[in-house]
Amino acid sequence: MKKIISLLLALALLCGAVALASCGDEGSDVTTEGTQETLDTGSQTEGTTNSTELPDPFEDSDIGEKKLVGFEHVDFGGKIFTFEAILNRADWNCYEVAVVDEDASDSLSMAIMRRNDTICELYNCGIEQVTNADGILANDFATEQCHIDIGTGMASLGNLGTGQWYNYHTLGIDLTNPWWDQGFVNDVTVDGRLYAILGDFSLTSFDATWVLFFNKEVLDQNEKLRGTDFYSLVKNNEWTIDKFTELVQKAKQDDGDQIMTTGTADIYGYISSTFGIRGLYFGAGGTYVTKTDDAAGNTTFKHGFNDNASLVAQAVIDIYADDASTIAGYTTVGSQFTNGLALFAPETLDKARNWSEAGLKNFGVLPHPVYSEEQLQSIGYKHNVDNHAIYYIIPKTINYDLSIIANFLEVYGFHSRYIVYPEFLNLYKYNWTNSEEDAEMIDIIMNTRTYDLGYQLNFAGVDAELIAGVQGGTNIIAQLGAELGSVVEERAQDYKDWIKSTDPNA
Repeated sequence: MKKIISLLLALALLCGAVALASCGDEGSDVTTEGTQETLDTGSQTEGTTNSTELPDPFEDSDIGEKKLVGFEHVDFGGKIFTFEAILNRADWNCYEVAVVDEDASDSLSMAIMRRNDTICELYNCGIEQVTNADGILANDFATEQCHIDIGTGMASLGNLGTGQWYNYHTLGIDLTNPWWDQGFVNDVTVDGRLYAILGDFSLTSFDATWVLFFNKEVLDQNEKLRGTDFYSLVKNNEWTIDKFTELVQKAKQDDGDQIMTTGTADIYGYISSTFGIRGLYFGAGGTYVTKTDDAAGNTTFKHGFNDNASLVAQAVIDIYADDASTIAGYTTVGSQFTNGLALFAPETLDKARNWSEAGLKNFGVLPHPVYSEEQLQSIGYKHNVDNHAIYYIIPKTINYDLSIIANFLEVYGFHSRYIVYPEFLNLYKYNWTNSEEDAEMIDIIMNTRTYDLGYQLNFAGVDAELIAGVQGGTNIIAQLGAELGSVVEERAQDYKDWIKSTDPNA
């Protein structure tokens, strides 16, 4: 392993040796004029791929080692692309963009290194990261210099419409390519403006996705449920909220005192924190705000508190009203589940890694159930992503031809999809859950994520209102529509007007 790492580091040093300084450093010839002479970035037509021609990440293990089709002539002339990296947060697993630890031997870090080295070699460039870059970016904005090519944002989507960041829709990137998170692109684009991006490189956003865990030991020990194949229910389009409710009720095991209580030998069918409520609600097709875009890209908003949302909310309320389910404190949920005192528990995906490293192995991952089979035919599965996901933003301090950063982002996304993303799923298949089926479920989940702006931007506080209603056993959808529906739409319109006013020519 150390020999492999040494070879990778040697290649990384070779890339660094031929690379030029970062975008704003003195002596760099990466300017618009210089770019035309030194870089063959490919034309707009050449730099576009047809996603229907691309294989699944597991169908062609070698595709990630070759240049992206249509980008064969792209050469970045030794330019170093500098990422802002968010690391060392206590509340989330954060990942390095450019792994520099020579002793890093975990497979995901190795995949990140392999992706970067592949890009460096194929396209003649370098990749580096800087941490604590807020001061650097602030200075760049103040002095019109460029030291950061790709910035990062976290829990700040609502603050990006300041006119300081490039609109991804104007960079010449094909945002229909599969390495871009299509849910994010569709849900967060407003009036043709998108100032942040997620994709197959966004490992923290994977971790921040809400999923449904189940304890396999509880399943196997329950005579009513033993032999039930949850994965087949998903594959056969039978994973509905009614089926889920049935399983929750069958899983309940009272310790004999006729009172279900956490901290005892009682086994719940389902346990969650209040945060888990929205996972079921969004998963079954509920929304806070919906958006539509006309042919010209103009966005209109409508609150989501309609008859369908009322049906979904009632189904969620019924689940929590049954004594086979309970709402508990955040840490209590984890201890109950890992100690075999609950069959199902919703959590962010990163808990799989945390629980596995703590010694728990016998658990699985499922999508959130849909409201009905009809939902699968219309909008499909839906999975809420916590609003603390980390995304990439491109500062307007860039002082070189934008086709360069556009082409770099495209190849970065492509090689992430075919080198890093498969390894991410392999960790679940071979390490964290030890199940190929779980990796299949996670792939379904990653491709069905939703970013409701009513939640992401906290329009009118409706998230807290809905959660309180479910917790109290009251269906308040009609009330939310009557009292806050217009407010939600106004907040959404205000957001739209704001980003248009600060960046009118985007």
